[in-house]
Order: sequence, then C-alpha cells, then structure tokens
Amino acid sequence: MSRLELTTLHCERRQDLTNLDEPRIKVDNSVVWSGVLGKGDSTSLVPTNVEFDDTAEVKLEERDGDKAKQIGSTLTVRAGGAGPQPAEFKTSGAYYKLYYRIT
Repeated sequence: MSRLELTTLHCERRQDLTNLDEPRIKVDNSVVWSGVLGKGDSTSLVPTNVEFDDTAEVKLEERDGDKAKQIGSTLTVRAGGAGPQPAEFKTSGAYYKLYYRIT
C-alpha cells in the first residue's frame, strides 16, 4: 500500500474573474480537500493523505455553487513513483500547481 501526501496547492491564475476560486481536490473521485484561493495564494494541504494500491487519479475542480468544472487533465500517480513536481493543472482561465509526495 502506498500513500499520496498532498502538501501544497498554489494558485497562479484563478478561474473566477470576479470572486475567489473555490477549488477542490478529488482522489479516485472522492473529495479529499476543498477551500478558497485567490491569485498568488498558496495553502498547506497537510495532513491530506490518501492510501492507494497501484495507481490513483487526482483531479482539481473549481466549484461554482453546486456545479464544478475540472481544471486541466487528470493526474495519475503510481506506487513507488515521485511523479511530476509540481503537478500543473491548467485551463484557458486557471492555472494551479499541486505539490505532493508518494511514500
């Protein structure tokens, strides 16, 4: 069993033009973190840990009321691998960096 440790989320450019973003992180379709960020903001995600076997899928979404829009591509992390650091999630409007480690 491996552990995905999410450490920091940084907002380079927000999705919402007038308000703060309300990002949430999903691992294997389960919400593991949600919060509020503005441009240039970073937040500690410690102690957000998720155990997984071989692979896990990480998605970043921006919530707008009851709706959510995925930002960028799905990140697949693998047991025993460090993965890209930081993971970047981009759309035409938003740009986030997610820092993590696998133990």
